[in-house]
Amino acid sequence: MRARVIGDPAQLQEMFERDPVDMEVTIEEIGEFRGNIDTAWASLSARQCEALEIATDLGYYEQPRGATLK
Repeated sequence: MRARVIGDPAQLQEMFERDPVDMEVTIEEIGEFRGNIDTAWASLSARQCEALEIATDLGYYEQPRGATLK
């Protein structure tokens, strides 16, 4: 799986060093975000934005997860 992660370098470093994470992470490139975060949000549907907001509010992206996909 490949992913592009955008965020504060210190917080990202902490996230990758946290355990238990049962995956290997290889960082291929570090640089400035050359896009516009508003453009990324604008490309999502209203339903996708709603899903992200709910997931964040319920703690889906926290470790350990505060919510499941259900």
